[in-house]
Order: sequence, then structure tokens, then C-alpha cells
Amino acid sequence: MNPIGGIGDEAATAQVMASEIEGVRKSVGTPVDVVDDTRSTYVNLRDGSKDIELQQAELRFKNNNNADVVYRMAARATSGNGLMELALACPGGLASEYELWLELTGRVSMVDAA
Repeated sequence: MNPIGGIGDEAATAQVMASEIEGVRKSVGTPVDVVDDTRSTYVNLRDGSKDIELQQAELRFKNNNNADVVYRMAARATSGNGLMELALACPGGLASEYELWLELTGRVSMVDAA
């Protein structure tokens, strides 16, 4: 990611999330509902020393076959050049979709490059 500079991680993350949501809207070509973009999810650093907070969003739309899709994503940007992203697309009627998201994000560990 190109350095954003001059803003903190929270503002950089909000900027990236808005850009990602807009990218989904453009690529899908059908109306996209942003159900929630206020939650956070936490993932571990691989060495277990701390958790990293990522902003997450839930989007809902219809795919090319007119089927409902739930698309979850989480992102964390830094004002330097760091970007971490997670994404999951599931059929809209899947009862355990949120539990699957929690299970998968709970297994993620990020590598601290520093």
C-alpha cells in the first residue's frame, strides 16, 4: 500500500475500508447494502505477544445468478505502508455464516514484519 502519511492508523483504516466497500460496489454491479461497519475483530500476532484490531464490515448483495451473498471483510491500515485484510463471501441463507467468520478470524495470526 502506498504510504498515506499524516494521519493515524484509525483514520487510515477508515479510509481503506471506505475504498474497499466502494470497490465491492463497483465490482458487483448490483446494489450493495452495508449492514454494519462499526464492529472490530481482533487477530493475534503469530508470536502471541498481542492482538491487532481490525475494522470489519458486513455487506449484502445479489450475485450474477441473483443469489443472496453475505460478504464480510476486515482491514487494518497504518499511516506508513501497512495493510492487513481478511474477506469471506458466503451464501446469504447460511445460518452459521457469522460463526464461521468468528472461527476463521480466530485462527488467523499476523506476522509482524518489524
